[in-house]
Amino acid sequence: MTSSTTHCSSIRRSGLSLIETVACVAIVASMATSIVGLMQNSARVAASARMTSGAVAQGRQSLRELADRFQTWDQIGGITSINGRTIQSGARVYQFVKQSSQTGVGSDLILRDDLGNETTCVLGSFVDIQLNPIPGNTSPSGVEIRLRLKRTDDEAASLRPDDREADLKTAVCFPPQMRAQP
Repeated sequence: MTSSTTHCSSIRRSGLSLIETVACVAIVASMATSIVGLMQNSARVAASARMTSGAVAQGRQSLRELADRFQTWDQIGGITSINGRTIQSGARVYQFVKQSSQTGVGSDLILRDDLGNETTCVLGSFVDIQLNPIPGNTSPSGVEIRLRLKRTDDEAASLRPDDREADLKTAVCFPPQMRAQP
């Protein structure tokens, strides 16, 4: 009787099949896309959480400081006149002036009083300021401040487009003044 024997020999492959290669590339590409998106989003979230470098953050800080200053002026001498970029408190007149930045990039917002004293309110990114009185009976009952900023320094390139410019508005209300009428 003849016996037939089959020999199974193991076949060794070298390399990957086309399907395996395509599957690996697809997996790596989807992982890389997810990681890149995650890194970009975390950088944005971190920058937004800090809120220290953009035009919006700089504008908010400037508006807070101006609001405090206006309220102090109103308490000390009463604000009697507001016109564009000029404000009068008692006998003192204050004017906001735009001048070229000392850094050579952008413009500064300078607050100048009638004695020639100057205070820098915004450094390097100032565009415009508008002061509009909120009408009261005899004197303004507040002031609306509109401040426009645009970052143009070296750091501006690293900011998101919506953090490079700011157009902010706030209202500062003065407490009612009790004045004796003759």
